[in-house]
Amino acid sequence: MKANPAIVAVLLLLTANFAQAQTKPLTLNEAIEQGLKNNREIITSQLDIKYQQQLKKASVEIPKTELSGQFGQYNSYVKNDSYYSVSQTIPFPTVFSANAALGNAQIKSSELRAGITKNELVYRIKQAYINLQYLYARQALLKKQDSIYTGFAKSATVRYKAGESTLLEKSTADTQLNETRNMLSQDESNIQIYLSQLQVLLGSDETVAIADKTFTQKEFHGINDGNAVNSNPALAYIQQQIEVAEKQKKVEQSKALPDLTFGYFNQSLIGTPIDASGIELAASGNRFEGFQVGVAIPLFFGSYSSKVKSAAISKEIAGKNLESQKISLKGQYDQAVQEFLKNQKSLEYYKSSGLPNADLLLSKSESAYRNGDISYAENLLNLRTANSIQENSLNAILQYNLSIALLEFLEGKN
Repeated sequence: MKANPAIVAVLLLLTANFAQAQTKPLTLNEAIEQGLKNNREIITSQLDIKYQQQLKKASVEIPKTELSGQFGQYNSYVKNDSYYSVSQTIPFPTVFSANAALGNAQIKSSELRAGITKNELVYRIKQAYINLQYLYARQALLKKQDSIYTGFAKSATVRYKAGESTLLEKSTADTQLNETRNMLSQDESNIQIYLSQLQVLLGSDETVAIADKTFTQKEFHGINDGNAVNSNPALAYIQQQIEVAEKQKKVEQSKALPDLTFGYFNQSLIGTPIDASGIELAASGNRFEGFQVGVAIPLFFGSYSSKVKSAAISKEIAGKNLESQKISLKGQYDQAVQEFLKNQKSLEYYKSSGLPNADLLLSKSESAYRNGDISYAENLLNLRTANSIQENSLNAILQYNLSIALLEFLEGKN
């Protein structure tokens, strides 16, 4: 039978579209890179930097130039004299330099605030990725348990029908199987929750998937002292707020300086003598010109003084915030270190003792049961114990890896 070319073309098109729709699994580094590029909070922080850069360009703000004219009888009996003037008032030049310095400080402040956003985003991506790795590993473990308990349930049913066991034994096996399947169902839901969370963090319009589902102990550079938090971007940002407040104070101080006015005028003075003899008088074609210079001095300093004092208080507040944040981060870091050490010790136990014993229970218990050396209840108890150890081992890796991610976040190493 000859294939219809139109149908073949449609099938090829559908296949191509399906292939394009497949989600490319991302490594952790790829996920972080995509998040730093597409996350909406990151984009907003970059726009804030541009906003401050544009504001800085307005640091040299010249007031509007004033043009004026005067016409009529203002000098003599003649009613058609004219007077033109142009004047420009400017703040004292130090206002411009102070505003420029403030603009630069605010740009740096927005850049440091963007650094905080990046650090927090990377930490949240790591959390989601690590939890997904844990859930996939736990899912694989539960599937193995499901296979074991399925066999147990079938065996218990056969034994019960043959009159070789009690209804309690059969119910126990069924309950354990259903409990395992319920945990599998919950884990599948949790996987979808974390995938959705990761998709939001990456700013992706498409579903995401992780490439590295291997769940192992994360490498760690080692614990630093409490001063490690000094590199946290939150501290740098608050430190910069002190600088911003200082620059704002200088702006307010410079505003109290005199404003300068420069002007030029050109006028007619019809009927006015134009020489020492007083004989020749000015006509409409004779123009008189000159320049104006003025200084605007503030006589009332109350508002200026209040603004300077408020800027000084703002600087003091930023300083106290810096001290408070240092203490807070130091405390968080010390707690995170203790949490890490606790998780490290737990993980070492499972690696050196817990998991080997669990493997021994799994390998020996079933054979002992088949040989009649232990009862059904004892075998089931051994399996539960071994499975519980394996699950707890995965949770120990999870807590260990999450504690490392927290330490890196507090150190600002994201």
